[in-house]
Amino acid sequence: MAIDERQTTGIREGAGREESRYNLEFIDFLQKWGTPLLLVAALISGGILAMRYYKERKTETLDNAFVEYEAASGNNASPDALIAVADQYSGVKSVGLLARLDAADAYLHSIRSGAKPGARFGADGTLEDPTDVMTADDRTVFLAKAEEQFNVVLAATEGDRARQMFATGALFGLAAVAESRENYDAAKTHYDRVIVVAADSSLSLQAEMAKQRIASLDSLRTLPPLLSRAELPKPPEPPASPAASPETLPIDVGTGTVGPAPMPAPDADPAAPTEPPATVPPAETTPDPAAPIPSATPPTTPPAPPPSTQPAPTPAAPK
Repeated sequence: MAIDERQTTGIREGAGREESRYNLEFIDFLQKWGTPLLLVAALISGGILAMRYYKERKTETLDNAFVEYEAASGNNASPDALIAVADQYSGVKSVGLLARLDAADAYLHSIRSGAKPGARFGADGTLEDPTDVMTADDRTVFLAKAEEQFNVVLAATEGDRARQMFATGALFGLAAVAESRENYDAAKTHYDRVIVVAADSSLSLQAEMAKQRIASLDSLRTLPPLLSRAELPKPPEPPASPAASPETLPIDVGTGTVGPAPMPAPDADPAAPTEPPATVPPAETTPDPAAPIPSATPPTTPPAPPPSTQPAPTPAAPK
Protein backbone atom coordinates (compact mmCIF):
# COMPACT_ATOMS: atom_id res chain seq x y z
CA MET A 1 0.00 0.00 0.00
CA ALA A 2 1.32 3.39 -0.89
CA ILE A 3 2.26 5.87 1.79
CA ASP A 4 -0.35 8.39 0.66
CA GLU A 5 -3.10 5.78 0.95
CA ARG A 6 -2.03 4.85 4.49
CA GLN A 7 -2.14 8.46 5.64
CA THR A 8 -5.55 9.08 4.19
CA THR A 9 -7.11 5.88 5.58
CA GLY A 10 -9.73 6.63 8.32
CA ILE A 11 -10.11 10.31 7.47
CA ARG A 12 -13.72 11.21 6.84
CA GLU A 13 -14.97 14.19 5.14
CA GLY A 14 -16.63 16.70 7.54
CA ALA A 15 -15.43 15.05 10.75
CA GLY A 16 -14.08 18.34 12.08
CA ARG A 17 -17.35 20.14 11.58
CA GLU A 18 -19.20 17.36 13.48
CA GLU A 19 -16.85 17.59 16.48
CA SER A 20 -17.21 21.32 16.50
CA ARG A 21 -20.99 20.91 16.58
CA TYR A 22 -20.69 18.62 19.64
CA ASN A 23 -18.60 21.17 21.47
CA LEU A 24 -21.05 23.92 20.68
CA GLU A 25 -23.97 21.83 22.00
CA PHE A 26 -22.13 21.14 25.29
CA ILE A 27 -21.35 24.80 25.68
CA ASP A 28 -24.97 25.66 25.05
CA PHE A 29 -26.04 23.06 27.66
CA LEU A 30 -23.70 24.51 30.27
CA GLN A 31 -24.86 28.01 29.52
CA LYS A 32 -28.48 26.95 29.92
CA TRP A 33 -28.31 24.49 32.86
CA GLY A 34 -24.93 25.11 34.45
CA THR A 35 -26.11 27.62 37.03
CA PRO A 36 -29.09 25.52 38.24
CA LEU A 37 -26.88 22.45 38.47
CA LEU A 38 -24.32 24.34 40.51
CA LEU A 39 -27.07 25.57 42.82
CA VAL A 40 -28.41 22.04 43.30
CA ALA A 41 -24.91 20.71 44.05
CA ALA A 42 -24.36 23.53 46.51
CA LEU A 43 -27.67 22.82 48.21
CA ILE A 44 -26.86 19.15 48.52
CA SER A 45 -23.45 19.88 50.00
CA GLY A 46 -24.94 22.46 52.34
CA GLY A 47 -27.63 20.00 53.46
CA ILE A 48 -25.03 17.37 54.24
CA LEU A 49 -22.99 19.84 56.26
CA ALA A 50 -26.09 21.10 58.08
CA MET A 51 -27.16 17.56 58.95
CA ARG A 52 -23.72 16.79 60.30
CA TYR A 53 -23.71 19.99 62.36
CA TYR A 54 -27.21 19.23 63.69
CA LYS A 55 -26.20 15.76 64.81
CA GLU A 56 -23.12 17.12 66.55
CA ARG A 57 -25.14 19.81 68.31
CA LYS A 58 -27.79 17.27 69.29
CA THR A 59 -25.18 14.97 70.79
CA GLU A 60 -23.58 17.87 72.62
CA THR A 61 -26.95 19.01 73.97
CA LEU A 62 -27.74 15.49 75.16
CA ASP A 63 -24.40 15.26 76.93
CA ASN A 64 -24.90 18.63 78.61
CA ALA A 65 -28.42 17.64 79.64
CA PHE A 66 -27.27 14.50 81.42
CA VAL A 67 -24.30 16.28 83.01
CA GLU A 68 -26.54 18.98 84.49
CA TYR A 69 -29.12 16.39 85.53
CA GLU A 70 -26.51 14.33 87.37
CA ALA A 71 -25.14 17.46 89.05
CA ALA A 72 -28.62 18.53 90.23
CA SER A 73 -29.71 15.08 91.42
CA GLY A 74 -26.86 14.32 93.81
CA ASN A 75 -27.03 14.03 97.57
CA ASN A 76 -29.41 16.49 99.19
CA ALA A 77 -30.85 17.40 95.77
CA SER A 78 -32.59 20.73 95.26
CA PRO A 79 -36.08 20.39 93.73
CA ASP A 80 -35.84 23.87 92.21
CA ALA A 81 -32.60 22.99 90.40
CA LEU A 82 -34.13 19.76 89.06
CA ILE A 83 -37.21 21.58 87.79
CA ALA A 84 -34.98 24.12 86.05
CA VAL A 85 -33.14 21.28 84.28
CA ALA A 86 -36.49 19.73 83.30
CA ASP A 87 -37.69 23.00 81.80
CA GLN A 88 -34.46 23.59 79.88
CA TYR A 89 -34.17 20.07 78.46
CA SER A 90 -37.82 19.08 78.19
CA GLY A 91 -37.39 17.79 74.61
CA VAL A 92 -34.09 16.00 75.13
CA LYS A 93 -34.77 12.30 75.42
CA SER A 94 -36.20 11.57 78.90
CA VAL A 95 -34.07 14.00 80.87
CA GLY A 96 -37.02 16.28 81.64
CA LEU A 97 -39.17 13.41 82.91
CA LEU A 98 -36.40 12.04 85.10
CA ALA A 99 -35.68 15.47 86.57
CA ARG A 100 -39.36 16.09 87.40
CA LEU A 101 -39.72 12.70 89.09
CA ASP A 102 -36.60 13.33 91.15
CA ALA A 103 -37.82 16.81 92.11
CA ALA A 104 -41.13 15.41 93.33
CA ASP A 105 -39.33 12.66 95.25
CA ALA A 106 -37.12 15.31 96.87
CA TYR A 107 -40.26 17.11 98.11
CA LEU A 108 -41.59 13.87 99.59
CA HIS A 109 -38.25 13.09 101.21
CA SER A 110 -38.19 16.49 102.90
CA ILE A 111 -41.71 15.90 104.20
CA ARG A 112 -40.71 12.54 105.67
CA SER A 113 -37.57 13.98 107.29
CA GLY A 114 -39.41 16.99 108.72
CA ALA A 115 -36.91 19.48 107.29
CA LYS A 116 -37.02 21.81 104.32
CA PRO A 117 -35.22 20.79 101.10
CA GLY A 118 -31.52 21.49 101.31
CA ALA A 119 -31.42 21.45 105.12
CA ARG A 120 -28.25 20.12 106.70
CA PHE A 121 -28.04 17.93 109.79
CA GLY A 122 -25.29 17.86 112.36
CA ALA A 123 -23.48 14.82 113.71
CA ASP A 124 -26.05 14.44 116.49
CA GLY A 125 -28.97 14.46 114.02
CA THR A 126 -30.14 18.00 114.78
CA LEU A 127 -30.60 20.72 112.17
CA GLU A 128 -27.75 23.14 111.73
CA ASP A 129 -30.27 25.92 111.05
CA PRO A 130 -33.34 25.76 113.34
CA THR A 131 -35.38 27.70 110.76
CA ASP A 132 -35.24 24.69 108.42
CA VAL A 133 -37.82 22.84 110.52
CA MET A 134 -40.87 22.10 108.38
CA THR A 135 -44.12 23.61 109.57
CA ALA A 136 -47.65 22.48 108.79
CA ASP A 137 -47.96 25.16 106.10
CA ASP A 138 -44.67 24.10 104.51
CA ARG A 139 -45.88 20.51 104.44
CA THR A 140 -49.05 21.51 102.58
CA VAL A 141 -47.09 23.57 100.03
CA PHE A 142 -44.52 20.87 99.34
CA LEU A 143 -47.16 18.18 98.93
CA ALA A 144 -48.89 20.37 96.34
CA LYS A 145 -45.61 20.91 94.45
CA ALA A 146 -44.85 17.18 94.43
CA GLU A 147 -48.34 16.41 93.16
CA GLU A 148 -47.93 18.98 90.37
CA GLN A 149 -44.70 17.42 89.09
CA PHE A 150 -46.14 13.90 89.19
CA ASN A 151 -49.18 15.04 87.22
CA VAL A 152 -46.98 16.64 84.54
CA VAL A 153 -45.06 13.39 84.05
CA LEU A 154 -48.25 11.32 84.03
CA ALA A 155 -49.90 13.55 81.40
CA ALA A 156 -46.85 13.25 79.11
CA THR A 157 -46.41 9.47 79.36
CA GLU A 158 -49.69 7.74 80.19
CA GLY A 159 -50.69 7.10 76.58
CA ASP A 160 -47.17 6.26 75.33
CA ARG A 161 -46.42 2.55 75.55
CA ALA A 162 -42.69 3.22 75.27
CA ARG A 163 -42.83 5.38 78.43
CA GLN A 164 -45.16 3.41 80.66
CA MET A 165 -42.36 3.06 83.23
CA PHE A 166 -42.53 6.82 83.81
CA ALA A 167 -46.31 6.66 84.04
CA THR A 168 -46.22 3.99 86.74
CA GLY A 169 -43.60 5.98 88.65
CA ALA A 170 -45.81 9.07 88.57
CA LEU A 171 -48.81 7.06 89.77
CA PHE A 172 -46.83 5.62 92.67
CA GLY A 173 -45.80 9.16 93.55
CA LEU A 174 -49.38 10.42 93.48
CA ALA A 175 -50.38 7.53 95.75
CA ALA A 176 -47.60 8.51 98.17
CA VAL A 177 -48.88 12.10 98.21
CA ALA A 178 -52.40 10.83 98.97
CA GLU A 179 -51.07 8.65 101.80
CA SER A 180 -49.22 11.63 103.26
CA ARG A 181 -52.54 13.48 103.31
CA GLU A 182 -54.16 10.40 104.89
CA ASN A 183 -56.47 10.14 101.89
CA TYR A 184 -56.26 6.38 101.54
CA ASP A 185 -59.18 6.07 99.13
CA ALA A 186 -57.39 8.29 96.60
CA ALA A 187 -54.21 6.28 97.13
CA LYS A 188 -56.07 3.07 96.31
CA THR A 189 -57.37 4.68 93.11
CA HIS A 190 -53.82 5.47 91.98
CA TYR A 191 -52.66 1.95 92.79
CA ASP A 192 -55.51 0.51 90.74
CA ARG A 193 -54.39 2.63 87.79
CA VAL A 194 -50.87 1.27 88.23
CA ILE A 195 -52.22 -2.26 87.89
CA VAL A 196 -54.06 -1.35 84.68
CA VAL A 197 -51.05 0.40 83.11
CA ALA A 198 -48.69 -2.39 84.16
CA ALA A 199 -50.98 -5.01 82.62
CA ASP A 200 -50.84 -3.22 79.26
CA SER A 201 -47.05 -2.89 79.38
CA SER A 202 -46.16 -6.26 80.92
CA LEU A 203 -44.77 -4.60 84.05
CA SER A 204 -45.59 -7.44 86.40
CA LEU A 205 -43.30 -6.24 89.19
CA GLN A 206 -45.00 -2.84 89.38
CA ALA A 207 -48.42 -4.51 89.40
CA GLU A 208 -47.42 -6.79 92.27
CA MET A 209 -46.05 -3.85 94.26
CA ALA A 210 -49.31 -1.96 93.76
CA LYS A 211 -51.30 -4.92 95.04
CA GLN A 212 -49.13 -5.16 98.14
CA ARG A 213 -49.59 -1.46 98.82
CA ILE A 214 -53.36 -1.80 98.53
CA ALA A 215 -53.28 -4.64 101.05
CA SER A 216 -51.32 -2.49 103.52
CA LEU A 217 -53.63 0.53 103.38
CA ASP A 218 -55.85 -0.80 106.18
CA SER A 219 -52.88 -1.03 108.52
CA LEU A 220 -51.87 2.53 107.68
CA ARG A 221 -55.24 3.82 108.85
CA THR A 222 -54.56 2.64 112.41
CA LEU A 223 -50.96 3.78 112.75
CA PRO A 224 -50.33 6.31 115.57
CA PRO A 225 -49.03 9.71 114.45
CA LEU A 226 -45.31 10.26 114.47
CA LEU A 227 -44.03 12.92 116.86
CA SER A 228 -41.15 15.22 116.08
CA ARG A 229 -38.17 15.64 118.38
CA ALA A 230 -39.56 18.97 119.61
CA GLU A 231 -42.86 17.30 120.58
CA LEU A 232 -41.20 14.56 122.63
CA PRO A 233 -40.77 15.15 126.41
CA LYS A 234 -37.30 16.06 127.57
CA PRO A 235 -35.54 13.04 129.09
CA PRO A 236 -34.48 13.37 132.76
CA GLU A 237 -30.95 14.37 133.54
CA PRO A 238 -28.73 11.49 134.74
CA PRO A 239 -27.85 11.68 138.49
CA ALA A 240 -24.45 13.17 139.25
CA SER A 241 -22.00 10.59 140.55
CA PRO A 242 -20.47 11.52 143.98
CA ALA A 243 -16.76 12.24 144.15
CA ALA A 244 -14.80 9.21 145.28
CA SER A 245 -12.92 9.52 148.58
CA PRO A 246 -10.52 7.15 150.38
CA GLU A 247 -13.12 6.56 153.09
CA THR A 248 -15.67 5.26 150.59
CA LEU A 249 -13.33 3.18 148.42
CA PRO A 250 -12.76 -0.49 149.29
CA ILE A 251 -9.35 -1.45 150.75
CA ASP A 252 -7.52 -4.55 149.64
CA VAL A 253 -6.52 -6.38 152.84
CA GLY A 254 -3.61 -8.19 151.22
CA THR A 255 -1.91 -5.21 149.58
CA GLY A 256 -3.43 -2.31 151.48
CA THR A 257 -4.47 -0.55 148.24
CA VAL A 258 -7.50 1.64 148.00
CA GLY A 259 -10.08 0.83 145.35
CA PRO A 260 -9.95 -1.88 142.69
CA ALA A 261 -6.68 -3.03 141.20
CA PRO A 262 -5.51 -0.83 138.29
CA MET A 263 -6.28 -2.17 134.83
CA PRO A 264 -3.38 -2.45 132.37
CA ALA A 265 -3.35 -0.16 129.36
CA PRO A 266 -4.79 -1.61 126.14
CA ASP A 267 -1.42 -1.44 124.38
CA ALA A 268 0.65 -2.63 127.37
CA ASP A 269 2.64 -5.85 127.27
CA PRO A 270 1.06 -8.44 129.61
CA ALA A 271 4.50 -9.91 130.36
CA ALA A 272 6.00 -6.55 131.40
CA PRO A 273 6.35 -5.94 135.15
CA THR A 274 3.87 -3.58 136.67
CA GLU A 275 4.51 -1.02 139.37
CA PRO A 276 3.26 -1.98 142.84
CA PRO A 277 0.10 -0.17 143.86
CA ALA A 278 0.32 2.67 146.30
CA THR A 279 -0.35 1.75 149.89
CA VAL A 280 -2.35 3.77 152.34
CA PRO A 281 -1.08 4.00 155.93
CA PRO A 282 -3.53 2.87 158.58
CA ALA A 283 -5.58 5.61 160.10
CA GLU A 284 -4.49 6.86 163.51
CA THR A 285 -6.84 6.00 166.40
CA THR A 286 -7.56 8.23 169.37
CA PRO A 287 -6.55 6.53 172.71
CA ASP A 288 -9.18 5.91 175.29
CA PRO A 289 -8.47 7.96 178.46
CA ALA A 290 -9.83 5.18 180.69
CA ALA A 291 -7.52 2.50 179.23
CA PRO A 292 -4.20 1.80 181.05
CA ILE A 293 -1.06 3.07 179.38
CA PRO A 294 1.36 0.20 178.69
CA SER A 295 4.92 0.58 179.90
CA ALA A 296 7.71 0.80 177.41
CA THR A 297 10.16 -1.29 179.63
CA PRO A 298 9.53 -4.56 181.45
CA PRO A 299 9.19 -4.35 185.30
CA THR A 300 12.35 -5.07 187.44
CA THR A 301 10.47 -7.02 190.12
CA PRO A 302 7.83 -9.55 189.60
CA PRO A 303 4.39 -8.41 190.52
CA ALA A 304 2.99 -9.38 193.95
CA PRO A 305 0.81 -12.46 194.02
CA PRO A 306 -2.82 -11.87 194.38
CA PRO A 307 -4.21 -12.05 197.94
CA SER A 308 -5.46 -15.44 199.03
CA THR A 309 -9.04 -15.84 199.78
CA GLN A 310 -8.50 -18.69 202.34
CA PRO A 311 -8.47 -17.78 206.13
CA ALA A 312 -5.14 -17.61 207.98
CA PRO A 313 -4.29 -20.61 210.34
CA THR A 314 -4.88 -20.13 214.12
CA PRO A 315 -1.61 -20.33 216.20
CA ALA A 316 -1.43 -23.18 218.87
CA ALA A 317 -1.54 -22.34 222.61
CA PRO A 318 1.75 -22.63 224.59
CA LYS A 319 2.18 -25.65 226.87
